[in-house]
Parts: sequence; C-alpha cells; structure tokens
Amino acid sequence: MFSIKMDKRKWRIAFVLFLILAIIGVLVYEAFIYAPKPIQNPNADRIYEEDYLNDNCECLARERLACGFSGYEVVGNFCMKEKNITNPIRKCSKYNCNGDIINYSG
Repeated sequence: MFSIKMDKRKWRIAFVLFLILAIIGVLVYEAFIYAPKPIQNPNADRIYEEDYLNDNCECLARERLACGFSGYEVVGNFCMKEKNITNPIRKCSKYNCNGDIINYSG
C-alpha cells in the first residue's frame, strides 16, 4: 500500500512539472519567437511590416498611392487594369512610433 502512494506522488509531481514547463515554453515562445521584430537593413535603420505600423504607430502623412482593388496597378496618378481605370487611394507614408519618425514607401 505504501508503494501505491509513492506512485501517486510521483505522478502528481511529474504532472505539476509538466504543467510548469509547458507554461514556461508558451511564455518563451510569445516573448522571443512570436513577437514582431524589425528587420535590419544596411540601407535603412529599420524596416517594419505595414500592419505593425498601422496597429502601433500614428500616421503623420498620407502621400503613398495604392490601388484598392486586386489586379490593379498604380500608373501615374491612376490605377489601371487592362483598359479599366480607377482612382487610387492614399495610404500612410510617414509614421510616428514613440517619437521615432518612420518613412514607409511600401
């Protein structure tokens, strides 16, 4: 009977250790692997993803032209797809991220 209790204790300790390691693993994954990081480029200080800038920074200027429909390309001041022409939309080209001014060309 004493050996059965020891087995239960060992299983409980193993289970608790497994839970602790799983929680630590999730925290490490979120902190180091999942977190968005700037990509280093020798020509620029930082390159950011557009989604990151939109979510975390304030837009200062909208000077970048983009097409709102798939398949269209910016040609001059218009969006063209074969013979169809439409007006472009203006997307953010300059962001303020905690005091850092970032020019984004897309």
